[in-house]
Amino acid sequence: MQNPNAQQRLAELLRRHRNRRGMTQRQLADLSTVSVRAIRDLELGHTLRPQHNTLRLIADGLGLDGSGRTTFMASAYSQGEESKWRQDLQLMAPPVPLTPLLFRDMELAALTELVGSFGHRLVTVTGLPGVGKTRLMIEVACRLHDTGRSPVLWSSRDTTQDPGRAGPLATAIRAAVGAAPLTLAGPLVAGASTESLASTVEDHSVLLVLDGYEAADLDATGVAHLLQSCRSLRIVITARAPISIRGMRTVPLAPLAVPAARGDSALALLGSVPSVSYLVRLLRHEQPGFELNPANAGPVIELCRRLDGLPAALDSIASWLSVYTLDLLLECVRLDPFSVLTPLSDTGQCDLSSDLTNAIDGLDPADAVWLDRLARVETSWSLGDAARLTGQSAPACAQLISRLLERGLARACDERHQSGFRVLDLVRARRAAPASADLVQAV
Repeated sequence: MQNPNAQQRLAELLRRHRNRRGMTQRQLADLSTVSVRAIRDLELGHTLRPQHNTLRLIADGLGLDGSGRTTFMASAYSQGEESKWRQDLQLMAPPVPLTPLLFRDMELAALTELVGSFGHRLVTVTGLPGVGKTRLMIEVACRLHDTGRSPVLWSSRDTTQDPGRAGPLATAIRAAVGAAPLTLAGPLVAGASTESLASTVEDHSVLLVLDGYEAADLDATGVAHLLQSCRSLRIVITARAPISIRGMRTVPLAPLAVPAARGDSALALLGSVPSVSYLVRLLRHEQPGFELNPANAGPVIELCRRLDGLPAALDSIASWLSVYTLDLLLECVRLDPFSVLTPLSDTGQCDLSSDLTNAIDGLDPADAVWLDRLARVETSWSLGDAARLTGQSAPACAQLISRLLERGLARACDERHQSGFRVLDLVRARRAAPASADLVQAV
């Protein structure tokens, strides 16, 4: 039963916000989609335990945000309940970003809308390691969490990155979705299950992020049960490949856009291409004062294209600029890009060579054959081109292309003034015969 003080506090806040905006109960009902009777009962203090979703809709109708929204939502609970709720959320809040999110404005807006309060309840963000899935999701989570519109619980598969999270709630999350127990938390906490997590979430509109989890880490039945038990919970998973769970929405994250093959674009326009702008930013870190000019524009364009605009790949090669010239670095990439995709110093970045191999090996054997055929085309190709190259029907090719996009092995592009697709150059290089391991030293 709700604390009488909490009932009165909620009633007073609701009346105050409504009157301040000059709304009648009917007008607020129309804006919030909550019935007039429900609003009247709340203002009279007759509702013992208001649904969290009802309060969220009313807060939307009142136009509340920031601290005002947080205070309104918290007013329905006793101080003890709210303190415990806030404590649980704080323990599993999204991590603080260490780097800025660059050139992902469209993806950020789209994903925030997709997983927001009214968003899809089960989403997987897929793509190659190093494409920026985790960083993008941190930004989305922080925006939702900090505004109070959608509290976020964050669970990372790699527990060594944040041992401070290895507590009862973290263990309950992993148990609920079928993941292995947390070794850093000690023995499995008694009762750490869907029920214990559901008792924390209740009917709050919470976003649960499972970062770096793969299909083998999850129990589809457990995830479905959790969503049924917590009807306002949404789950987002960042993974290398799609995960087959009923109701899942897959969102592939492509690498940064790359410049056209011809290098005759104006420098001002070239500098606005995300991968070019990102690489120039990195080069300035290694060579202060670096500026894009007609002399270096060609190598920069070619590096961005050969590395497919993959942020982790651009990060790695930029570190070599402390000892290599730009031209020498480009020559290494031409001969064997993987020779310089390991950072010059150990920064804990992913092994792109192994990651690409694993992504390709994870394909169905038939898909791997079709990938090899498509990889022979150096320019972009259309759905019709793919059908001719593979001998498959257009619907079958559309499904194949979708699978390649979801795994990050191909990307959509717009070359030759028509929409098309392209196998990543790094994938084509990985499928080719490997060069000598001593290539960098030979160059």
